[in-house]
Order: sequence, then C-alpha cells, then structure tokens
Amino acid sequence: MLRFSMRNGKARRRGLRPGLEGLEDRVTPTTFHVNTVLDSVAVNLKTGKDASGHISVRSAIMAADAHGGNNKIIVPAGTYTLSLVGTSANNGTAGELDINANVTIQGRGAGQTVIDGNNTDRVIEVLGGNVSITGVTIQHGRVTGDGGGILNNGGRLSLNAVVVTNNVAVGAPGSFGGGTGGAGGTGQGGGIFNAAGSLTLTRTTITSNQAIGGAGGNGGVIIFIKPAITSNQTSGAVVGNHGDDGGQGGAGDGGGIFNAAGATVTLSGATITSNQAIGGNGGAGTIGFDITGGAGGVGAAGGQATGGNGGAGGAGGVAQGGGLFNLGTVTLTGTASTVSGDSATGGAGGGGAAGGTGTGGPGGNAILGNRGGNGGEGAGGAGGRGGNGGVAQGGGIFNGGGASLTNTTTLAISTNVATGGTAGPGGAGGTGIGGNGGRGGPTSGNPDNLGGPGGAGGHAVGGTGGRAGASGDGDGGGLFNDIGGTVVYRAQTAAKPPAASTFTGNRALGGTAASIPGGAGGNASGGAGGGGGIHALGGTGGSANGDPVTSGTTSTEGAGGTGGDAGNGNGGGLFNAGTASFTGVTVDFTSNQAVSGTGGTGGAGGSATGGVGGNSGIAGLSSAGGSATGGTGGDSGEGASGVGGGILNANNATLTLKPRLGAKKGSKQAQASDVVTTNKALAATGGPAGAGGSATAFHGVATPGQPGVTDLFSAGVGGGIANFGTAVVDNTTNSGNQASTGDPNVDGNLTS
Repeated sequence: MLRFSMRNGKARRRGLRPGLEGLEDRVTPTTFHVNTVLDSVAVNLKTGKDASGHISVRSAIMAADAHGGNNKIIVPAGTYTLSLVGTSANNGTAGELDINANVTIQGRGAGQTVIDGNNTDRVIEVLGGNVSITGVTIQHGRVTGDGGGILNNGGRLSLNAVVVTNNVAVGAPGSFGGGTGGAGGTGQGGGIFNAAGSLTLTRTTITSNQAIGGAGGNGGVIIFIKPAITSNQTSGAVVGNHGDDGGQGGAGDGGGIFNAAGATVTLSGATITSNQAIGGNGGAGTIGFDITGGAGGVGAAGGQATGGNGGAGGAGGVAQGGGLFNLGTVTLTGTASTVSGDSATGGAGGGGAAGGTGTGGPGGNAILGNRGGNGGEGAGGAGGRGGNGGVAQGGGIFNGGGASLTNTTTLAISTNVATGGTAGPGGAGGTGIGGNGGRGGPTSGNPDNLGGPGGAGGHAVGGTGGRAGASGDGDGGGLFNDIGGTVVYRAQTAAKPPAASTFTGNRALGGTAASIPGGAGGNASGGAGGGGGIHALGGTGGSANGDPVTSGTTSTEGAGGTGGDAGNGNGGGLFNAGTASFTGVTVDFTSNQAVSGTGGTGGAGGSATGGVGGNSGIAGLSSAGGSATGGTGGDSGEGASGVGGGILNANNATLTLKPRLGAKKGSKQAQASDVVTTNKALAATGGPAGAGGSATAFHGVATPGQPGVTDLFSAGVGGGIANFGTAVVDNTTNSGNQASTGDPNVDGNLTS
C-alpha cells in the first residue's frame, strides 16, 4: 500500500523502488547452421550435432522438433541426399524428414540447395506447427501411397521460391493368387499431398512429379478339373474351369498436388507444369481350362466337353488432376499463376483371356454287329472380355464435388491433356474338337450277315471370341469441375481487375481402340465317323460350328468378338458438371480440342473343318463327311464423339460468362469481351469389321463365315461451346471454331 504525507497542503508521494519482475518461462528462438551434406541423426538435441560434431539437415530438424518454440535452419548450397533408409515412427531418425514444430528452413536458392529423397521414401512429412521453407529444391521422393515429395498432415506449411520436382506417389499393385486379381492401390499427390491444415505456395514451381495408380493383379490359377466321363456312360457332359478375372487398376490423382477435403491451398505466382496423373493398368484374365470328354463304353457315345471360359480383363484405373487435384479449398491470388503441360492418362484395360479347348470323347467300338458309339461334341470356351480403359478427368486441374476453386488473379491454363485409357483386347474363343465315332461291330457267325454301322463323328463348336473393352473418356483437358464443385473467377476489387485469364491449347482425348481387336472366334474340327462293319456304312463325319440338319438351328458359335469402342473427348478447355462462374474478369478460350478415339477391329471368325466320313466295311458304302460353317467375323468397335472443343457444360450444370458484370462504370473492364475461338470438336470413326472364318469340308457342305458389321458412327459437336445445362453468356465472341457435325461454334442454347 502507498503512503502519502502532507506538506504545504500538498500530498507528497513516497519514491517507488520497484523490485525486478520475474520473467515467464520462455523458449529462446534457436538457429541451426547445417555444415555437412551427409545424412545423420542428432546425438545432442540442444545443439543439433551428430556423432561427428556436425549438423546435418536431419539432425537440425530433430533438434528443432525437440526444442519447441520458433526455430530457424540455415542450409547452404549443396545436395543433401537422404541415405538413412528405414521406418522412423515419425521421429525423423530414418527415411523421411519429420517436422512437428515451428521452423523456418532457409536455403541459398532452389538452384543451389537441394534436398534429395534418394527415391527410397518421401522427402518431408509435416506433422504440425508453422513450417516455412524458402529457396530449396525438393526432389526424388518416392512413396507407396500419398505424397511423394511432401505430406502435410496438419501443419501450416508455406513454400516460398521452392521447386518440388521428380517425386512419385505410386499405388501398391493388386494381389495375384487364387481367384480374381486384387485391385491396384491409389497413388495420390506425386509432388505434394495436403492432407490437412494449410499449404501456401509463393513463387514456387511444382514440376515433373507423378501420381501413379497401382496395376491390378492378374487373375489367379486354380488347379482343379472336373472329372471326365467314365467308360460305359452314354450321356453327360463335363465343363472346364473358367479362368479368373483380372483386378482393376488403381487411381492416379494429383500428379503435382493433391488437396484433401477440409484442407486449403493458396497459390500466388505458382507454376504447376509437366506433372502426370496416371491410372494403373487393369490385370489380365487367365485362360479357361481345357477339358476332354470321357470315352464311350462298348458301343456307347463319347462324353461331351466344353472348355472353360476365359477370364475377363480388369478395368484400367482413373486418372484425375494431372497438375492439381482438389477436394478442399483452393485460392489463387496476388501474382499470376500458370498450370501448363500437365496430363491425366487413364489406365489401360487388361486383356481378356482365351477360352479353353473342349474335346469330345470318342465313341465306343461296337461288338456283334451293333452300331458304333457316336463321338462326343466338343465346344470351345468363350474368350474373356477385355477390360475397359480408365477415364481421365482434368489434365491440368480436377475440382471435385464439394470443392471450391477461386481465382482472383491471372491464371493461364495451357497445353494440358486428359487422355482416356485404351481398352483391353478380347480373348480368343477356345477350339472345339468333336470326338471320333466308334467302329461298327463285326458279324457273328455267318459272314454274309451285315455288320454294324460306324458311329457318327462328334459335332464341334468353336468358342465365341471375347469382346474388347471400351476405351475411357478424356474429360476436361484444362479444367474438370465435377458435380457439386464450384469454380469462381472474379476480381479482387472491381476497380482493379486482373489481366485476362486463358485456356489455351488444352486437349481432351478419348481413348483409342484402333489397335484393340475383339478376340478371334474359336476354330472347330468335327470328329471323324467310325468305320462300318461288313456290308455296313461308315459313320458320318461330324459337322463343325453347328449342324443345321441335325440341330434345326443355325449356329453362331465361333464368331469373332466385337472390337473395342472408342472413348469420347469432352471439354477440351473446360468440362463443367457443377457451377462455374467467370464474372467481372476476362477469360479467353483459344485453340483447345475435344477429340474422340478410333474404334477397334472386330475379331476374325473361327475356321471350321468338317469331319471325315467313316470308311465302309467290305462291300459297304462310304458315308458323307461333315458340313463346315465358318464363324462370323466380329463387329467393329463403335466410334465416339468429340464434344465441346472449348467448353462443355454438362446436364444440370451452370455456367456463367459475364466479363462486364460488376465492373466499374466507364472502366476498361466495362467494355471487355471474352473470346472463344479456334477450338475444335472432332470425332474419329469405328474400326474395320472382322473377317468371316474359312470353311473346309470333305464331301460335305462348306460355308464360309460372313464378315462382321462395320460401325462408322462418329460425331464432333460444339467446337466452341457445347451446352446441355444452363449457360448464361454475355459479351463473348464465339467464332472461328470447328466441329465435325452441326454448328461449329455452339451446340445447345445459350442465354444472354
């Protein structure tokens, strides 16, 4: 308590002599100077020194994590290769560099200071804290899963004048074993995976990184065959085991950057270029099993046999966001940014496998003047269908459902490509081989008695060739905005709109099937007729590919499979399935393309050979050989469409192009116009049909197979804009575009 005394009527304050105030416990900021390019761990977490007394990048980060507070790490020029391989349990002692404190890492410039992951692990994982990295190149990280270069798992990460290059995130391959092949794993964020927290890129380049889906596993092999028909059976059938299907390829998402739901990315002066998102290839199916019918008993028919169907190929994995994949919030502001030369490529479908051979059992020989047994029918298994190619969406940027992308600066999206995956080929149909007929029985007693006739050769049916898969679509060469996604281009302030943003030279390419045929139809060989006894006819040769005389129907087995369908190319510059608004700013769509792929070739029909007629007995007559009908050729794969060379606005989507909306009266922007020009929507045709199969008969009727049907469908619509939703377009010049069919500039209705 202060005390006052009175002198001359005035209060006099006693002199204050305050003591020293106690300081709070505080952590002093620490600076660590890296002085070795070797990769080493800290043995002193206060100084960051390793066992040799030096400070490495790793030991400095370990010390900063242990120290807490705000820390700075100075990294001089040099290449710092991470050589300590292993699992560190997020303590940074091996593998990736783990950061969980507030730290600034300052290099001498991206061209001089390089942190190299040595392709053994990702380079950096941020677990928390405020982390700033300046003047460094981060390269050669490789991981199975997410974030080849950097994984931000909840920190506030800022990259300034940094280069993130040549990093890879790859999905695990699908398993191979008994049964269907396993699906490939997902590879996400080749350069950076922003799982949570915030990521800010300033004057930073993300280049030549890859997110690759894992390949689907091939179908397994199960060693099991159903038992053949035993002797003395006169009917019944056996079927070979079917081959197993291949597994689906995994997705490749975000070749440069993957931004997860709930996370944020801010870009200023960023360059995202030459990154790749690649879907994994589908696994191959395995072949159907061969099977043989049992031999007939004395005078009994041989058993029927059908080869197993071939396994289908697995579908190729999808590829999304060659440069940037966004499920959260992305904001582009400040200095102009560029997304260029990135690509998304769907995985190829796996090949269907061949059907197994079915061989009919031989008929049994007769005794005592009886008829020989007929040969069993042999039918080939159907070839497996080829897997579909994976869809590719967003060669430059993929903006997913529930995500938002807001641009208030100049953004150039150029020369990016979304390419649908190629289809898998169909498997060949299995061969059908009819069993030979049994010999007729000899006479008993009197040699003038008639012997038994020979048994007929078995029919043979070739398996149908597997249809090739359909190639994947390529959607949104520059930018793909998914259902429920929001894209907004606007000025930060109406009085200072940015320079024009551009979509230039981007391509959406449907997957091609030009070299992807349907499977060939299986060949068929009828069984030979059995020889006759004395004075008796030999058996009739078996027919190939069905016998209209005895079956009453015209067989279509042995037909070639249909060729692969082409993929569509949709939205060369922009594919909008959500809400996209470009207001108060200028946006130009120039020289973008949407191009379909080419259909595949139909498989050739199977050849057919009729069975030879059986020899007669002494003084008997010879029998006719079997008829032969070649398999029909497979139809060609269908052509596809190129839709919206500049812009495709999908069903239920909303597109707004209003460059003057909200502009200051009398300003230059109030007179601005958007431009949609020299874009193309082109389509290729279906492929050629398969040839009909040949036919050979010995004293029977030979009928070659008919060729398949050629599908020449193709359409290229909306060279400038193709609208199937709601499109409000004002003050936009849409001219000089090209389309294969219809109006070269606009397909659909635009509202002013």
